[in-house]
Amino acid sequence: MAYGTAAIHFKNSTTRDLIRIDGTQEYLSAMRMIADDAQNVRNGMESSMKKIWLPLHREPINWRLARDWHRFISEKLHQLMNPPAVRIEELPDDWIYDIAAMLSEIKSAALDILVPPLKYNYVGLTWPDFEAGTAHIYKDRFELACRVAGLEGISANIASNYALLYERTRKKGLAAMLVINYNAASLGITLNTPLHGDRDFPWPLRLVKDGDHAAEHELLQKDPAKYWREVRDLLRTVIGNETVDYLVLLGSHARNPGLFEAVKDVLEGQPDVDLSILDRYDPAISREGQDEDESLFTVAREASIVARVGMETGFHYCIELPSCVESDKEEVVHDEL
Repeated sequence: MAYGTAAIHFKNSTTRDLIRIDGTQEYLSAMRMIADDAQNVRNGMESSMKKIWLPLHREPINWRLARDWHRFISEKLHQLMNPPAVRIEELPDDWIYDIAAMLSEIKSAALDILVPPLKYNYVGLTWPDFEAGTAHIYKDRFELACRVAGLEGISANIASNYALLYERTRKKGLAAMLVINYNAASLGITLNTPLHGDRDFPWPLRLVKDGDHAAEHELLQKDPAKYWREVRDLLRTVIGNETVDYLVLLGSHARNPGLFEAVKDVLEGQPDVDLSILDRYDPAISREGQDEDESLFTVAREASIVARVGMETGFHYCIELPSCVESDKEEVVHDEL
């Protein structure tokens, strides 16, 4: 929530970190607004943000492909079941433009680094974890912000899901994965467990997004012990009775020693936890060649990888003709199965 990052994944399978941009006060306020609204929705309340129905960009339909038939029918059903509540041209919503301004700044800064510049504006977005279970409410808001910024969204997922994908946790049989995102604007804690028992698809079981325990607030504390005691309480609330078997720390302040001690204390009090999951974050353990930017760019790196795959095999777009042809061949094979 405090900043934005961008990375790019090339066809030769290399990934490059591009840029980090700190959020403006307007951006931070917009993200706090949607975080509070998402929490209300999870508590059973109605969203207070105006609903946006965003007409999809029309893509050529290949009637020979089952994928395109499905897309055509899905779009028609969506239009029937979700009539526009607010027309885009009449949208008096500063939230859109505050998010778009941030996206536009990230785009400009990233393109300034790349030589030669990209010829397309497709982007994979990472949503904060508080979007879990509520993304259908806000998806078109983020999509419209992308379009205002001159970008086209081709995929999106929550941060902890991208982080666990990047960590290659699938196929490892993990039952409870703790992802913590600590930055200047907020503390996010998410416990991911297999969705419907599928260990290849972790999803938030419990989460908290807390602005009162942001990293910038730690510096203002007259009673640091109280601050970290409250962080420990938040960790225990999210973990509950689960046995954590994987840990990921994200964010600009992920390496804060106080955060590590809080996590360590809580996990040491949990039954059957393999405490070796703490080792890679232990400041007392020196590691030569450690990736210092990993916690900052993990989700951007994975989003860029997912975006590249989508561009080549068909989220919504194929960038190069050979990729489109290959994608069509793959689709036919799957249809026959």
